[in-house]
Amino acid sequence: MTTSKGKGKAQPVTKEQDIFNRIMALKADVQAMYTLVDQLDKSIQESGVKLAEMLQERHKTLKAELSNMIDQGDVEPLSINHNASDQDPNQNQTSPSQLPSWGASDGFPDF
Repeated sequence: MTTSKGKGKAQPVTKEQDIFNRIMALKADVQAMYTLVDQLDKSIQESGVKLAEMLQERHKTLKAELSNMIDQGDVEPLSINHNASDQDPNQNQTSPSQLPSWGASDGFPDF
């Protein structure tokens, strides 16, 4: 049992006082955690803003580099009226109907 000093005398701390002291300590800990969470939230928001600024700057740089490459003739700009097949990355791939057939019952050859 702990004691409390009041006016020069040592008085025993009651169970209720001990519980109250623990609750107050927990309250202080919770308040400290809220402060920490607020600081983390602010830091995350600031990081998000910085990341957005970096992304915007990178976008400008890449756009300028691409424009420069087009001006130099290294690449051609996409036309506004291009066909959908012009951008299809699978355009030159073999369709399933053009693949060799190994048999009706199984899709793989026997080795």
